[in-house]
Amino acid sequence: MIPEKHGLLSHFYADDVQLYLSCHRGQTAVCASRVSACIDDITTWMASNRLMVYPAKTDVLWCSTSQPPPDTPLSPAGTTVQPSVSVRNLGVFFDVDLPLTAHVNQLTARCYSSLRRIESCQRALSRTASVTLINSLIVSRLDYYNSLLAGCSNKFGC
Repeated sequence: MIPEKHGLLSHFYADDVQLYLSCHRGQTAVCASRVSACIDDITTWMASNRLMVYPAKTDVLWCSTSQPPPDTPLSPAGTTVQPSVSVRNLGVFFDVDLPLTAHVNQLTARCYSSLRRIESCQRALSRTASVTLINSLIVSRLDYYNSLLAGCSNKFGC
């Protein structure tokens, strides 16, 4: 497999590929070069199979235990990709230092938005319909992320 050839861990689903690599702070340029080379090899393989990679849709997240995280960009397929402050993975927003603040803020905003929309049409809804809407639009969203947030302490910003 191409990522293993470059010493990377990978996760594939649908039309997305996630590449993982850990390194020491002084080695970020070498790590970025390895990831870029891996993406270039994947691009070449895909082109030989009449598929296409969009390097401009690539997101980079450098997670760091020290502040601030590195700002080393990637350069896959001749495209420079600057590191992001947060990235979305299966609906979860991850921050550079992994406190999940961006995710909690986004989840809270979506739930309050749904509550405001339900409240605006409350007069036209029966109690049963209101409960159904709350369960489908809010509770289900909270349940989806419960396993991620379980055990998250205030120490990590949750």
